[in-house]
Amino acid sequence: MDVRMPGLNGLHLYYRIKAMNPDIKMLFASALDLAKEMVSILPGVKIEDIIQKPVNQEHFLNKVKATLA
Repeated sequence: MDVRMPGLNGLHLYYRIKAMNPDIKMLFASALDLAKEMVSILPGVKIEDIIQKPVNQEHFLNKVKATLA
């Protein structure tokens, strides 16, 4: 998910999804340099869970595969 989305931002969506299933795996993508801040405020989110945009397709697919593994 993206950090900034219309209507419901990625942080709010993160909390809603985690409330439904705490074991779900998520990746964030953002053009903003918020990785350190997000790690400090979101429980369970690690720096490697945040992808900085722009990202190339191979890197993105590798991150998704690693998260799902």
